[in-house]
Amino acid sequence: MNYLEGNPPANPLVRVVAAVGAAVLLAASLFVGAFVFLIVLGVVAVLALVFAIRFWRFRRQIRAAMEQARAQAEAMQRAAREGHAADPFAGRDPFQQRPRGNVIDGEYRRED
Repeated sequence: MNYLEGNPPANPLVRVVAAVGAAVLLAASLFVGAFVFLIVLGVVAVLALVFAIRFWRFRRQIRAAMEQARAQAEAMQRAAREGHAADPFAGRDPFQQRPRGNVIDGEYRRED
């Protein structure tokens, strides 16, 4: 008898063992598939959480920068209305190097 051609075995005990083996393999493959699916789902959830936190922090930084720029613009407008120029370097590090020269009406002076 050749079992590779698709002929079922004549012995009923072999048939029962084959059926039980097939059921065990089916259950094991379903379990492993579900386990792998849960692992992939967990990795995707962690990546989504990391992306959401990074996006939230980026939006918060952008919002803070926009509020700071708005406050500086309002201070400069207020100073212009009061008749004196506002210091564009106010609030910055005093040890930071300031640009040399003065710019008046689009002209520039170069110091060597």
